[in-house]
Amino acid sequence: MKALREGNVVSFRIYFDGKGVLGSELSRLPSEDVHKVFKDQHDQRIINKILDVAMRNFEDLHERIEAELDAINHGGHEQS
Repeated sequence: MKALREGNVVSFRIYFDGKGVLGSELSRLPSEDVHKVFKDQHDQRIINKILDVAMRNFEDLHERIEAELDAINHGGHEQS
């Protein structure tokens, strides 16, 4: 098997779906899989720390954007 050269550790995107509805998506490498992707323990500690910090920040942002998009997509005009 060829070594993985690139992959997402954390991914956040805002997109239009096929119906033109605006949405957002947040995904991450599961903590339990970090050791499968990163063999070096030092690298594993760094990635786990990045995941902790990124998810604390992105989860709040994702929830706020989702709330705004729900209001927009369902005819509301609420703003924060």
